[in-house]
Amino acid sequence: MNFFIIKRFIAVLFTTASMALSFPALAKGLYTGVTLGEADYSYGSAGTTSFGSFSISTEVDSDDTPLKLFVGYRFLPFLAIEGVYARFGAVEVTTRFNNVSFSGQNITVNGVTFNNDGTSVTTIAELNGFGADILGIFPIGNTVSLFGKFGALQAKDNTSGVKGVGTKLGFGLDLNLNKSFALRGEFERYDFGTLEADLINLGVIYNF
Repeated sequence: MNFFIIKRFIAVLFTTASMALSFPALAKGLYTGVTLGEADYSYGSAGTTSFGSFSISTEVDSDDTPLKLFVGYRFLPFLAIEGVYARFGAVEVTTRFNNVSFSGQNITVNGVTFNNDGTSVTTIAELNGFGADILGIFPIGNTVSLFGKFGALQAKDNTSGVKGVGTKLGFGLDLNLNKSFALRGEFERYDFGTLEADLINLGVIYNF
């Protein structure tokens, strides 16, 4: 896990909480919201693996901003459920093969030529999906609510068409501006098996 991204999120929580002394409470019921985020990805085989002089290195990168739309219902002051659409954008996985040769000859496999210069292969996954979360909520006074969440996301790679189910854990804070609007800051970890994503999200909630 990237602890730097968690430290940044905790700083946001303390900053928003310090602003929350004079705002009215957010009522129970139906709400909707949107968040934008910053993601840090990790891949199961990321890093460098060596086999004598031959090595394989893998890197994961993305320049896109994750987007999340959600609709929720707060049944009780301490319990809510949310339906979620999440768009992660394009995630690049680059695998580099170093020092690949037999008797000084290059190797070609499925049209890809591997050589001593470090041949690389990049695959791009465009991930989005739908899911559901359960939130346990801890109200602090009438203005701030801390929450923890867990859920699942049915994700699809639009590039390859591959689908899979990932799990999610998270925690965050809702800051109530008035009876209709609130601000949300949260940290989420998605686990899709070989691919994991740590997200910091900031957004707005509208209460019906």
